[in-house]
Amino acid sequence: MAYLSEKEKENQKKFYNIYNSFVRGYFETEEGTIEVKHSLNELTDSTVFYPGHADEIKLDKPTKNYSGMYVVKNMDSFKMAKLFARARRVQEEKILVLNFANAVQPAGGVRNGRGAQEESLCRESSLALSLEHYNAKGYYDYNKNLQDSYLGSEAIILSPTVEYVPTNNSSWNNTCSVITCAAPYMQKLSKPLEGKEYDAIMKKRMEAIFKVAISEGYKNVVLGAWGCGVYGHDPYKIASLFEDVLSSDANGEPLENYFTMIGFAVMSNGHMGNYAKFYEQLKMKICKSRFEFAKPLLPDLKEGKFGEIVPPKKIKENTLQMGFYAYSDAIMNFMHITDVMMDLEEDSNYNWYQEGKAVYEMDHENPNNPNYSHVTCADILATIHQALAFERFCDGNFADLIESGLMYHKVKALIEKSEKGLDFFDIDTSNKHETTGGTMKPVDLDKIVWANKPTSEINKSNIKVIYGGILDLATDAVVNAANENLKWGGGVCGVIFESEGGNRLQNECNKIGYCKTGDAVYTPGFGKYHHVIHAVGPRYTDGKHGEPEQLYDVYQNSLKLTKEHNIHSISFPLISGGIFDYPTRDAWEVAIKSCQDFINQNDYPIDIYFINNNEDDVKVGKEVLKEIVY
Repeated sequence: MAYLSEKEKENQKKFYNIYNSFVRGYFETEEGTIEVKHSLNELTDSTVFYPGHADEIKLDKPTKNYSGMYVVKNMDSFKMAKLFARARRVQEEKILVLNFANAVQPAGGVRNGRGAQEESLCRESSLALSLEHYNAKGYYDYNKNLQDSYLGSEAIILSPTVEYVPTNNSSWNNTCSVITCAAPYMQKLSKPLEGKEYDAIMKKRMEAIFKVAISEGYKNVVLGAWGCGVYGHDPYKIASLFEDVLSSDANGEPLENYFTMIGFAVMSNGHMGNYAKFYEQLKMKICKSRFEFAKPLLPDLKEGKFGEIVPPKKIKENTLQMGFYAYSDAIMNFMHITDVMMDLEEDSNYNWYQEGKAVYEMDHENPNNPNYSHVTCADILATIHQALAFERFCDGNFADLIESGLMYHKVKALIEKSEKGLDFFDIDTSNKHETTGGTMKPVDLDKIVWANKPTSEINKSNIKVIYGGILDLATDAVVNAANENLKWGGGVCGVIFESEGGNRLQNECNKIGYCKTGDAVYTPGFGKYHHVIHAVGPRYTDGKHGEPEQLYDVYQNSLKLTKEHNIHSISFPLISGGIFDYPTRDAWEVAIKSCQDFINQNDYPIDIYFINNNEDDVKVGKEVLKEIVY
């Protein structure tokens, strides 16, 4: 019998309590008995779709010509599904959650208290009843009979009725559906899976998931960092492949157009976690899809359509009555969708009402308040939403903005700029906005312009100087301070070779053969890192023989390789320091200047870490970083 940790024993006990409660049809809680909402037959129901089924699915045209809204959140899959269900836009639509499945073991290791995504879903719902039922057996039998069962397949289980563990008696939002499909278990495959073969396999599985979802009537999907835990997949790569497949053509339309909400629930901690990587990879989609829904609003705005005034009805004398606007369908649609965005922020510290109200009023008591000198697209949406809400009982100021055509141009600008992935505005706060008669005048939208922010702020790129060993951080890539012949050496070079496969790494270097001073070359990593960049810095003589230029180039060329290979975090040593005799402060100044120039000149998010195990060198590096960047 396998040894179980205390945490696994706790998980195991929780699962059996939940499982047995669903089987007997009720939960015992401190507040009393809560009945299970669905029958055992419903909870054990499932359908298996075998490989090849998705190829036969013929999709009708989607009902809209714009993308579903992309959402990436640091939360678990069921929490996102519940947020979707509460959002007004999707209350009448079905929600489907992707289960990152074990290919051969029903419900994975939940009965042994394991803690991956599949096991977590089973401890929070009735999912295990469906996966362990005879109806789902064909899925597991198919994968067990593969030549390499760790590879898995595009076989799918659809569990249409998965009930959450109840939290109270009044919860109406108690059910979703789950689609189960396994990613390859990379570390246990009988032969490596990489390159075009890897891409083709993963894309085929993703396409099968989406086609089954669409054909079964699902318009909202909750995805995530599929296989990016113990199964060993690169989160940037998985996010990129999801993006490619959702953008791919299906019956003349991208698959993303079939969905209302496309969610990525990615649980992670820390700056370098999977959530941050998914967000950076999908940022363009998030920005673009955020305003796609506003396109149907443009014709009404262009024509100055706002709705019609509904006169007050006198009910009682001395009762304050006022007219209100019945908005056009396009404006109501805009309101409903911004409601979704507000609902999705419900559990964060971001208060749409307060932010919208604050920007709307523009802090008329103190118009130069720096808190509102820069606002995001979300702030502007909140402003427009709140202005519309206020206008229903207002004096027509906002209607004037629509009828004048100003609102049309501003919403059009929102769409155009978001398509470029921009997410920031500057706002001119020099113009006070007064209140009259208890009615707020709306912010002068003509004062809202796109921010001229530094690229490093837009891209969320960072440069850090850290004390430690070169292998301390789990970045996407590590930089080897290489020699021109790319041979296994000592110092940093020796440490990296030992970490990244030794002879395997040397064989890759031998294929390249040579790298001139000031240049850099790429190889895959075979240990902790997916990528290794080999950079050849200059030996210092007197600084008058091209050393500064060569050192500047070696960082530039290394960072160019990050773009080519979709690398978003990298660990550098202080190249040419140490035995190459480059003066420490001079080496830091060239290094940080080169990296900052790359960030400013490239629309590419990258986290750059300089790691050094000499305390004095680190102190100098931090001083130079502060002088150049901050």
